Amino acid sequence: MEQLLNEKELKEVQGKIKFNVYFKEGARTTIHNDIDGLLCGALFNNIFDIKINGIFNLNSQANMDSTIHSENKKILNNIFLDCSILKQGILSIDHHYSKLKAWGKDSINCNKYNHKSKDIDVYGSFLHKMPMGNILWLMYLLQEDISKYTYQQQLLLIMADSFHINYLNSRYMQNCIDWLKLFNMECLIDTLNKPSLLKDIEELKAQLGFSGNGYQVFSGGVFKSHQTSKTTQEVLNNITELMGWKECKLPSFFYVHKFSNSKQYSSNINSIMADKYNFTSAIREIGRNPIMYVSRYIGTEEL
Repeated sequence: MEQLLNEKELKEVQGKIKFNVYFKEGARTTIHNDIDGLLCGALFNNIFDIKINGIFNLNSQANMDSTIHSENKKILNNIFLDCSILKQGILSIDHHYSKLKAWGKDSINCNKYNHKSKDIDVYGSFLHKMPMGNILWLMYLLQEDISKYTYQQQLLLIMADSFHINYLNSRYMQNCIDWLKLFNMECLIDTLNKPSLLKDIEELKAQLGFSGNGYQVFSGGVFKSHQTSKTTQEVLNNITELMGWKECKLPSFFYVHKFSNSKQYSSNINSIMADKYNFTSAIREIGRNPIMYVSRYIGTEEL
């Protein structure tokens, strides 16, 4: 059966991941600020014992600019999960569409391996974009056997990035099925077709402390929703317990690490990060001279 990567390509990608894990000093992960990101960070920790030390706190589809830079080289050793990085030498594993035409050399993005979705400029290619959470792309790369996971565990996996909503939309259902086949994860189709799917997902959300609806995000250690005030660590604990993965501890000290080519905006970076509209407005005001890199980091030591 056709898979997204042939055996040679898969080994090359796995080799790149392992190189960054085992041969880069102080390798840690930086994740996107949602449930999908937490799942990716927890899985990486479970397999490689690599800790999370950063949270990318902007909309990941805005992408970090290809001119990302740092005086401190530790940041270059981070592995970015569920975030698009287009800077050579920085490993990122994600499924987003980049706003730049060229895929980054060290960006392991599933869309660039699919002939239907790799050309961003072709009209209609977005309909073939990978419609699932990044966790399933990561599990495919690391050859996790989805069929061994329980029904509730599979529910959490398809809940990430609201994949189940995409599947239930007739416009995107076939694309969802196509990608599941490319990932050799057809077993999830049975889970997605369960008559009780939506009810079961709502019950699981309540069990894990997620919001009843809407996009799940966290910031500053607090898991934000209109119904809960769970800390990020509490939610992460619930996730690892359900998935049967090893405990994944977040550092307790929070600080903001900033890179910017516009000093005048450094003082109000956090307000710019607050929402996409303000960020876009600020970029316009800067006059096409955008902030190179902004992120919120968690850590007990300076990066």
